[in-house]
Amino acid sequence: MDPYLERLSLEQAIEYLDRHLLTFQPEEYVLRLIHTVRDIYEHRSVLKALESTDRSVSRIAEIILVALTNRQRMRRMECLEVLRSLTKRIDPTFLQKETIDKLFRIYQSFIFHPNEAVGWCVSVILKDKPLSDNAIDWLVQHAESSELIANRLLLYPNSHPRITAWAEESYKLNRLPHRESEIIAFFITSGNATELAEKTDPNTFVWAIYKARMLDQVKVGLLKKHSDFESFASIVEIASRLRSEDLIKHFIQKLKNRQKEPTMGSSGP
Repeated sequence: MDPYLERLSLEQAIEYLDRHLLTFQPEEYVLRLIHTVRDIYEHRSVLKALESTDRSVSRIAEIILVALTNRQRMRRMECLEVLRSLTKRIDPTFLQKETIDKLFRIYQSFIFHPNEAVGWCVSVILKDKPLSDNAIDWLVQHAESSELIANRLLLYPNSHPRITAWAEESYKLNRLPHRESEIIAFFITSGNATELAEKTDPNTFVWAIYKARMLDQVKVGLLKKHSDFESFASIVEIASRLRSEDLIKHFIQKLKNRQKEPTMGSSGP
């Protein structure tokens, strides 16, 4: 038994139970008990366990924004972790546009923080959220300033012409060579795949196909065409991720056919 509960007076026990009852009504808990960043900190354990709703996320985000505007002291990481926990437990499609706008303003405020953990935290808060065109433009403008910002563009959940244009420009100028497969994935199609494959490292290209926004059956078709022994290890892993027995069978036959090819300098019968 919790020693703390054993020491409560009758009045404190009633107050404790009233609060505990509110945990079954997550929005009421947030709206009635959370008014300041200090409240977020003091209730952080309960808040992290509550069912998440748009109103709860919006409320916590608004309190943090008010504290930032008023330059109030706050336990920065602990408050952001509460918001991260709530946003991870709700489908992004359930969040209102106004709520996501608040999350983006918090992201802007902290993404360049010298503490890397803070940057990672707000990056997760924004992950998979559909953003406004203005927000997308801001990310594109600052993409070269932070790997975390580039991540938000590379892992953006929906197709967006501004991000595709950024990806094409980044590819042409070789801005992010270590993220080449993710960049190519934005604009790879069946029509331009062969042209891109000729200019790209085989392993990089098959991973670009895997990461492209297309149906798995289309990916498998392209992988069959563009796989080769040089991308052996990558194809094995990709086929496993796609759970594609067909790709493995095709690849085996492709390698067997290559095995039968005459080597340079060999003589005929």
